[in-house]
Amino acid sequence: MKKLLCILLILLFLPGMGLCEAQPAWEYAIDPLTLRNLGAAPTSVKRIFIIEGNLISLLGAIIGTILGVVLCGVQQHYGVISMGQSEGAFIVEAYPVVVHAWDLVVILLTVVAVSALVVWYPVKRLL
Repeated sequence: MKKLLCILLILLFLPGMGLCEAQPAWEYAIDPLTLRNLGAAPTSVKRIFIIEGNLISLLGAIIGTILGVVLCGVQQHYGVISMGQSEGAFIVEAYPVVVHAWDLVVILLTVVAVSALVVWYPVKRLL
């Protein structure tokens, strides 16, 4: 389980870092300059971007978790994804899915932690 979580963590972290590098620097610098011209201190500008990024990440993590639980419930009740076409070859006809509360907590905390790092990295270089 720990190896799988580490692999998934890497798969989540690498695209996130790629996304922060993919945005053009001039596009990312317009909003902070506007805020600075309006009189905001550099620490306030950084704080605004960190809070905004973390709120967006948290909202995405919560929506993703809810959607995942709903999809798992649909699979448990209706067996949308079957094991195969041949009847009697398997004991169960649909892929079994079990949702544990602790798994949801670990996934949610992992996504929020990785997202916080992905938000912090570009903001650190902002001003």
